[in-house]
Amino acid sequence: MDKKENKSSFQIDNYRFEEGEHNRQQVIWIIFPYNRQLINDLKAHVKAKWSFGKQCWYVPNSTQFRHLLHLENGSISNSALKQLTPANQAAIKRLIEHLQLKGYSPNTIRTYSQEFFQLLKAIKNNSVNGLTSEKLRSYFLYCTQTLKVSENLIHSRTNAVKFYFEQVLHRKKMFFEIPRPKKPSTLPKSINQSDLKRMFDVLDNRKHQLLLKMCYGMGLRVSELVNLKVQDIDSSSMQVLVSRSKGKKDRYVILPE
Repeated sequence: MDKKENKSSFQIDNYRFEEGEHNRQQVIWIIFPYNRQLINDLKAHVKAKWSFGKQCWYVPNSTQFRHLLHLENGSISNSALKQLTPANQAAIKRLIEHLQLKGYSPNTIRTYSQEFFQLLKAIKNNSVNGLTSEKLRSYFLYCTQTLKVSENLIHSRTNAVKFYFEQVLHRKKMFFEIPRPKKPSTLPKSINQSDLKRMFDVLDNRKHQLLLKMCYGMGLRVSELVNLKVQDIDSSSMQVLVSRSKGKKDRYVILPE
């Protein structure tokens, strides 16, 4: 008789997921009470890492892990929603519906809903609709001084909260007294020609090499590259049409020799 492997199944409902930032990278925190079996199940099915500072497991916030953790639609998990009061659950639902009605991209909807959720979690049993501009100012100070949230994430969090109060609740003057942090001005890392050649030469697959050269040579996002069609390439004028990229805008880029 064949011996059956005794493998425990990975039960998503045993874990709670939150999006956040770790070492300036977007991550998904995996939260659960200490349990050796849950740790073994997690390590057997998900290549999670441990953060000593946060005292929590995490994975990169990528499409692969979002699909694995059943977060591919960008929605807040049911276990996370249960932390909120019914009034605040209704608020985040209205936010998501308003974003969908205005035609925002799935990535923006995911980001805004997750960042708005951080506010709802912080205010606990208080209604978000009753917050004043002074209370919101205190919340962003808490994010900056206590949570040590980066400038970019503060901007993202502010945009989400601002959208709810101004677009959903139509309170236009809520954010006049809340300043935004200054974004750091950094220079992109340049790659010299010899390094580029070595990088391209590593790839034996001609298709993969072509994809990498196109992505680098035309400055495309990965999503733009995979959606590119043959008819978008005009070899006579050496131009490529990038359709409905970020912000649902079309643009032309130069086709490199």
